[in-house]
Amino acid sequence: MIGRRNSRLLAAGLALAVGLGVGGALVIGGRASAASIVLGVIGLAGVAQGVPSERRLWYGILVAAVCWTAAWALSTG
Repeated sequence: MIGRRNSRLLAAGLALAVGLGVGGALVIGGRASAASIVLGVIGLAGVAQGVPSERRLWYGILVAAVCWTAAWALSTG
């Protein structure tokens, strides 16, 4: 088992990697709008603020999921 701390850090790292990867793909593909970039940054901040505790990370990932879904919808029309 990897333990609570390491699993929390792994979850945060994977969530940040997904956010940065999708955001980077939208920017490189030329599909990112100003609103989608702002929503993407809010999602990243939500995950980043959640690193200290499991409860905060859970809520941060929820915020990120909503923001990133809206950003994707705005970018793809």
